Amino acid sequence: MDTTITDTDKWTCRELAALLPAYGVEEAVICPGTRNAPITMAFSRCGSLKLTSVVDERSAAFIALGKASVSRRPVAVVCTSGTALLNFAPAVAEAYYRHVPLIVISADRPQEWIDQDDSQTIRQPEALREFTLRRYHLDGNPLTGLAQWHVNRMICEGMLAATGHCQGPVHFNVAIGEPIPSSADVLPLSPRIISRIDSAGDISTDTAQQLASELRGKRIMIVAGFLPPDATLHRALVRLSAIPSVTILAEQTANLNDPRFINVVDETLFLHPGADDLRPDVIISFGGSLVSATLKNFLRKSEAEHWLVGFYPDDAPDCFMSLTRVIGASPALFFRRLASAMQPLASVPSDFAQSWRLFSSKATDAAAAALPGEWCDLTAVRTVISHIPRKYNLQLSNGMTLRYALMQTMHGLHSVDCNRGVSGIDGSVSTAVGASTAYPGTTLLITGDMSAQYDMAAFYSGLLTPRFKVIVIANGDGGIFRVIRNTRHLPEMEPYLAATVRFPARQIAESAGITFFEASSIQELTAVLPRFFAESESPAMLVILTSSADSAAITREFYKRLKKHNNIP
Repeated sequence: MDTTITDTDKWTCRELAALLPAYGVEEAVICPGTRNAPITMAFSRCGSLKLTSVVDERSAAFIALGKASVSRRPVAVVCTSGTALLNFAPAVAEAYYRHVPLIVISADRPQEWIDQDDSQTIRQPEALREFTLRRYHLDGNPLTGLAQWHVNRMICEGMLAATGHCQGPVHFNVAIGEPIPSSADVLPLSPRIISRIDSAGDISTDTAQQLASELRGKRIMIVAGFLPPDATLHRALVRLSAIPSVTILAEQTANLNDPRFINVVDETLFLHPGADDLRPDVIISFGGSLVSATLKNFLRKSEAEHWLVGFYPDDAPDCFMSLTRVIGASPALFFRRLASAMQPLASVPSDFAQSWRLFSSKATDAAAAALPGEWCDLTAVRTVISHIPRKYNLQLSNGMTLRYALMQTMHGLHSVDCNRGVSGIDGSVSTAVGASTAYPGTTLLITGDMSAQYDMAAFYSGLLTPRFKVIVIANGDGGIFRVIRNTRHLPEMEPYLAATVRFPARQIAESAGITFFEASSIQELTAVLPRFFAESESPAMLVILTSSADSAAITREFYKRLKKHNNIP
């Protein structure tokens, strides 16, 4: 049982004292001062750091540089606020060009006192910008769990940068408020530490076996974000899916559609949000960002450790707020190695994968029973996807079009893609047009009328060929704002958010040489789709006319029926 200790009451100072030794810091050079007294207290009382006091900041930084250059271990140097930090600059510049891991820690006044004629206040956060690998401005005493996670993440990122392949100085600027110094009885901190495994693309067999041994007895969830098709990766994940303790979740934009993977995630979590049987012990993620907010929130609450696989030249994303390891390797090669190393676990009993398959199957059945028969955006998108010919390159715009599409099972397509890096609606038509010039087969874009109107210039780019087809869900406004909980009840939603869209589809098609099709009912849509997909002499546009208000109401009713089907109050 943890017992309290008397230490500074400034949480970030104690977090620094707990984290720096974990990244190899054994020594800190301290320059006397009042504002940095809480940092000195924390470093002195942690029991893991050897402290050296040097009055002159310029000399102190060079002394720390000398220690780090010989030991090849990171060394911290600490100063108070004001011009004290500027005196570190010569040594920091030297460390930058010599690739020496110098950890600069400066105390600062709170932001509200900068440039207010208070004593010893200058603009510190970027003072060493040109000669540091990373710079972080830290709240000295974050009070919420979210704020503390943010500080922890920034410290871990900085230390990974300082001690990585291209070593060098980093700067932590800590804003410390009154009273200074102030002590309190506190519990010792055991902060989350992010480690890194770097490789030239592939990990070694020994590393894979070590990781497999760490995973023994744990429930493992592999989560795939957006990425292009990769046959090697697919085969490796199929092998891993045969292990009872492993489940694989992949949204459609991950291009890993396989009956052994969980592709439709939202409905499963919607029906079983608190099921302990679905909670992982370890998350291994790769690829780009996820679409599903439901999945992201589930993983953030899971309390699982998180391994992130891939190459991240800057800071590794900590989307699930539990990142513990960054594995710098190609996902395809990493999972191929891991699949081989984990084969002995195939005989170890676990009900984790089976629970996910069972819950997912029930959710799929419930969703099928609850699907609307009325004409709406969801019905239209579902019908379109069920008719897409094989080997098409499917491009999706952001918004409800994407979300409706990801509710469907997709097989036989060449790839599924969307601008999920930033998730904006701008440029979706242009991106699809560009993609069509790089793919010898047919490219189909499914977009909303708001996204299409935003990017009308693409239709006149001169790059459209008969291999480009576009379907526009024309519901007359930004339908997503009518569905998502954050905006649908706002009085401003109707005039400002779900703004009226007047997309001149027929006129664009006629002026750009695009064959035009239109449908305003399920009967018309099923009748026109074969002709639309068969068109081979020119680009083709199919406009599907729906009502945004009706579609939003039907979607909300779908989720009510889904709850009722599973007896959820």
